[in-house]
Amino acid sequence: MRVALDRLGQFTRADEEDLERRPAEQFDAIAGGGVEAVVDGRPVLVGTSRLLGDRGVALEDAAQVLAREEARGRTAVLVAVGGTLAGTLSMADTVKPDARQAVAELEALGMHVVMLTGDAERTARAVAAEVGIQDVRARVRPGEKADRVRELQRGGGAWRSWATASTTRPP
Repeated sequence: MRVALDRLGQFTRADEEDLERRPAEQFDAIAGGGVEAVVDGRPVLVGTSRLLGDRGVALEDAAQVLAREEARGRTAVLVAVGGTLAGTLSMADTVKPDARQAVAELEALGMHVVMLTGDAERTARAVAAEVGIQDVRARVRPGEKADRVRELQRGGGAWRSWATASTTRPP
């Protein structure tokens, strides 16, 4: 039996596939990590390998999947139920068609383009290669990004000119 879990009650896909719905209790979003909840009395974690590893979930079985998906520029999200790895979800942003050109134009203006992302290193490097960005800072948590930008700006020299842009389309 496949089960759909959705705290917000948005079960469009679950309805299409006639999946059983189970309510999530004690739902908590963990910035830059994932979410945790209790479903049918069992703890459920959905998130990064860092989050699941920090919570004691054995990740050896996910290593190949993580490596493969990250090399493809995708983010692999892990799912654990009752402290045991239960599966993975894979997702990717769609790169804007003009992202590579935009990066090249910024560099032609003398700007140093840096990608700051919460994605894993391999995922970030795959996307950066697609759009022509050389300088990648991966696994940056949401609350750390503004500080990282300020640090780079304080560096002076070529770091004085900055542009902030998204290379991906919203879903």
